[in-house]
Amino acid sequence: MNISITVTIFLKYLCFLFMPVIFITCSLSEYNLHNNAPTDPAIQEYFDRFETEASFFGLEFDVAGKNIYGIISDLDSNRIGNCSFSKNHPRRITIDREYWDGANDMEREYVIFHELGHCYLERIHDNSKSGSGMCRSIMQSGESDCYLIYNDKTRDYYLKELFNRL
Repeated sequence: MNISITVTIFLKYLCFLFMPVIFITCSLSEYNLHNNAPTDPAIQEYFDRFETEASFFGLEFDVAGKNIYGIISDLDSNRIGNCSFSKNHPRRITIDREYWDGANDMEREYVIFHELGHCYLERIHDNSKSGSGMCRSIMQSGESDCYLIYNDKTRDYYLKELFNRL
């Protein structure tokens, strides 16, 4: 048998044997590097916006560095967003698919910032209201008797309240 053919066959077998190890190693390295599931690109835009807005208040936030990721999925009928986490699992923001599909940019920003208030800032719901009945916090539960109108006119107020409560 020709030595060239023998070496070629040997190299093919060697590659065949080590190929699965290479793929597994790459997959594990990627997982360890990010240590969480990938964030839906539609949500990532709002995570980036959250970090940018925080910087205007002199705060440096790194959502991915805090091991938070976001997905769009089906939630039960009375929830539009949810933050879930435990000691052993990454923090996950889930946004209801039906809500997301029907929401405009400002509504999407509101729900993502509210959920990041829970997942990143570890804030609880705050249903306090002003004398006129307006919710004082972006962290209102949605089950209170205050009203929250998150728009271009009220956005600055709610962002100050969100980031200055640290």
